[in-house]
Amino acid sequence: MNPPPATGTLQTSDTETIRLTNVAARNPRNNETNHFFKAINSTWNTSTKTLSYEPNYHEYDNAPIIRYESSILSNYYPDAEDSPAIPISNQVLVNEETSTITVVALNGSLSTTQTGSVSVEPVPLSAPYEPVEITPEGDAETMTLTIPTKVSPDLMETRTSLTDVSPGPLNETVNITLQGNYTLRTAKIGVGSSTTEPGPRYLTTSEDTVVQQYEEFTVSVRDRFNNPVGDQNVTVTANGSVVGDNSTRVDQSGEVTYTYNGSGEDVNVSIPGGGDEHKVIFDGRSGPDGGNGGNNPDAIEFTNLAEFSANPNSDKFQIKEVQIEDSDSDNDLVRVEFSVTDSSGVEVASRTFRFDNSEEYSPGTINIRDDSYDVKDGEVYTLTVTAYDEDGNSASNNISTPA
Repeated sequence: MNPPPATGTLQTSDTETIRLTNVAARNPRNNETNHFFKAINSTWNTSTKTLSYEPNYHEYDNAPIIRYESSILSNYYPDAEDSPAIPISNQVLVNEETSTITVVALNGSLSTTQTGSVSVEPVPLSAPYEPVEITPEGDAETMTLTIPTKVSPDLMETRTSLTDVSPGPLNETVNITLQGNYTLRTAKIGVGSSTTEPGPRYLTTSEDTVVQQYEEFTVSVRDRFNNPVGDQNVTVTANGSVVGDNSTRVDQSGEVTYTYNGSGEDVNVSIPGGGDEHKVIFDGRSGPDGGNGGNNPDAIEFTNLAEFSANPNSDKFQIKEVQIEDSDSDNDLVRVEFSVTDSSGVEVASRTFRFDNSEEYSPGTINIRDDSYDVKDGEVYTLTVTAYDEDGNSASNNISTPA
């Protein structure tokens, strides 16, 4: 004789918080993402929930509650001594081999009890992942990822691939200490009802912020998960100096593209909000002598770019024997940018020099250092030097060296 069919309850928990502290964007090309991290005091956080299944058998007592929280599936025994939660899966929060942090927040309300199966369809509310290079902020040597979980720190270390785990600031939380640079990927997924999209949080661009006459440039509106905000009623506004309408709604990719009109004025592009993270400023350049614009790299000549070295002991890059000349006889060199990238193409240090119109730029020895980055022995680094003149012309040269 069999007992009646068992029932079970599938439901979401109350709201909890995931927090990443002491975080800064790692040498972003235009520093826009770092404006966002500074606006939130170098502490990224999001609300999340746990999804659990509690069976109700007739003849089997003390069956565990199956919990999915912070990427870990566990068996939770609330009636046993010390109420342990035993991981039955690994975690995908931190991958030390690829130096990647992956955070998926769970949103929505779900509660159902029945004897049969139930289908739960996750809804992407902020996805897919948009990777952001991060590093400990300022003088901090580590970042701390705090997650809600009933799994103890000891079991977290012995049953999953996480290391350097300690008790968190609140009950049923743990801290994961992270040292060095990481790639941060965050997303928000909804289940059940009452799901909410995160909405716009900051404005950024992946492009050079120097624009020439009739050049197109694109900005992207992102949410707090660093993902583009698309298909929402978000308007981006430029303060003039663009062709066509100044105010434009974002497209489904969360982007807006403008064309610079070549007035020579800077373009301030913004979304609603007063902080630096809500705007991007483009350095506008007019065409030569008010003409049709466009870049003439022959107007600038690199006569020497001889020595470039990377020193792991002092964590600095050194450049010698740089010599750049104006070649179109109007003596109007105005800016030189130095950018150092690692073998994966990530910018690790940069420096910009601005000056009045000049016939030649020959500074001697230049040191570039970023306090948040450690020069790695054996890594191959590439220096790119870009020079600009008053007419909007630019030319680049590069050289590579192992540390």
